[in-house]
Amino acid sequence: MAKVVRENVDDLNSILTIQIQKEDYATAFTEELKKYRNNAQIKGFRKGKTPMSFIKKNFGMNILVDLINKAMQDEMIEYLNEHQKDFLGQPVPVEDQEQQTFDIQNLKDYTFKYEIGLIPEFEVKGIDKRKKYDHLTVDVDQAVIDEEYNLAQKRHGERQKTKEPIIENDVVKIESAEQANGKTKRGGVKSTFSILIENLTEEYKKAFIGKKVGDKLEFNMFELEEGNADEKYVRKYLMNLSEEEMDTREVNPEFKGTIKEVTRLLPAESNQAFFDKQFGPGVIKSEEEAKAKIKEDLEAFYAKQTDNLLYKDIQDRVMNSNEENIPLPDAFLKKWLVFADEKNT
Repeated sequence: MAKVVRENVDDLNSILTIQIQKEDYATAFTEELKKYRNNAQIKGFRKGKTPMSFIKKNFGMNILVDLINKAMQDEMIEYLNEHQKDFLGQPVPVEDQEQQTFDIQNLKDYTFKYEIGLIPEFEVKGIDKRKKYDHLTVDVDQAVIDEEYNLAQKRHGERQKTKEPIIENDVVKIESAEQANGKTKRGGVKSTFSILIENLTEEYKKAFIGKKVGDKLEFNMFELEEGNADEKYVRKYLMNLSEEEMDTREVNPEFKGTIKEVTRLLPAESNQAFFDKQFGPGVIKSEEEAKAKIKEDLEAFYAKQTDNLLYKDIQDRVMNSNEENIPLPDAFLKKWLVFADEKNT
């Protein structure tokens, strides 16, 4: 019967020796060969009638290796599950162990050796009743509550067309045409696109704010939006070039546009429909209740954050107090990290 023998090298390192004996897998090997023979469809032979010698010669090695590997893995997992509070990382094959050879004609016993790192015994320092910690509380300002309420109204608001002068949160639809030498280019690109005013660069934001439907502006397509000067983005979403034109058509970035439409986000009214959408049906009945609920939620959120700060302070103190107190199997852990992921060095 397979067995696992553990030899403690020192307080932090052990060697696991897993012994797989011939009788542990010989019967299973024969059964697997028969099963493969019965299911195999091999050219030149009827299903289930392939000579066993042919099956053994051509497929026996893979079957044997899989069986022995499974037996070894099963024994190791059973042992580790029983002693899982005792070791660090995962077992690593011993580097200088004897190379295994497999012979389907002469089955034999096999021995595999693995290194494991042990969890050391230590007494935790840094935890005592005399140490005090600060636990913060957050006073939620009314301005923050009002801001959250206004943001909720905007989230549930609707965009409507307006003829009023443009403001920062408006969306503007522009009908534009490519320019050349101060004039509309014959055969040039014509594009209609929509853009959010708050996404414009400061220069163009100032140029657009205060304008109305029907007003005209000149602009450089690649300098229009803040952070969106990527050529492919501009050519696809602002110039509206086709797939065929994306990489081939030469376009002058200077355009002239006419404001065709302005839409503005109108915040939701403080009514029951808004309260139901934001807080759930029937939960809130008034603006006062809504803001009280927002305050309650914010206080709960910040309370969790201050709890996390407290826990972090405690963890830091315990870690710092035990930094030199806990011995670890450093050589094993470094070896295991490389074994576990070849990207590690």
